[in-house]
Amino acid sequence: MLTLSCKSGKLWLLILGFAAVLTSCKNDPTPEKGTETAITGPVIVLKDVHFDCGMFMGNEQMMYLKYNNSATGLGPVSSCNSLTKADFKSSNIPEGALAACVAESAEGTLTYYAMQDGEVLNIYRQNPVTQAFQKHLLVPLR
Repeated sequence: MLTLSCKSGKLWLLILGFAAVLTSCKNDPTPEKGTETAITGPVIVLKDVHFDCGMFMGNEQMMYLKYNNSATGLGPVSSCNSLTKADFKSSNIPEGALAACVAESAEGTLTYYAMQDGEVLNIYRQNPVTQAFQKHLLVPLR
């Protein structure tokens, strides 16, 4: 029959505790210096991206950016006309833009375009005074 003395029991607890500390240090989930980790999901594909001014809210005609059965309102306009990809260069719109339009509003004639940046849809608006494009709205896609 085996019997454990108080001293040998404490020794075994000390050995087990030391082993637990060693194994936990080896399994450190922190990446080593110089490595990068990224969480990526499926790429979001946008379909049928276009500006639409065919909807009214009360007496005001509203402009929307429509994509993948969703819509984002951009505000009241008196009219808007979509630009074709062939018109992008002459309107200073980047080649990678998904859609663009020229709209008449209380602020004057404004040009808009939409570009995807990962999981965000950026909508840019042209400043009527400086003619420079600035981010107007960021639309999260998830």
